[in-house]
Amino acid sequence: ITSLNRDSSAYASALELRLRKHLSRDECKAMLIGHRYLDFRSIADIKKFGKNYLSSAHNPFQAISSQCEEKINEFMTMRNVLAHYSDFAWRSYHRFMQSKYNYRRVPEPGEFLIRPNTRSHEYRWSEYLEAFLQCSEDMRVAVPCR
Repeated sequence: ITSLNRDSSAYASALELRLRKHLSRDECKAMLIGHRYLDFRSIADIKKFGKNYLSSAHNPFQAISSQCEEKINEFMTMRNVLAHYSDFAWRSYHRFMQSKYNYRRVPEPGEFLIRPNTRSHEYRWSEYLEAFLQCSEDMRVAVPCR
């Protein structure tokens, strides 16, 4: 919302609209969210959105590192299992756990998150929290609020 508020030219160009460069925050919120929840499936999805609709000078999503992207996408895979309990979410989670961690017997997401990492000896959930915090800091530095 803040990025669109600063410069709406990329958004206007992508949707072939004539808009003022500086829109109000309420106008930006209405255009981006409208009456429904804005949902991104992955970091690649949010980066694509930023590339298509935000000017490069005001696009915080460009600052997301590949390391943060990987950890956040892993976390979203676990979150989808817990949020939806769908067969699709479970299959995605199983594929991820088998390919990334070589599990034959895949643990439940909660069980996995409270296990310590064998290298760092810290709980796995802290790795994901650190990725979100680092991502947030990188975006804040790349496009300061004021």
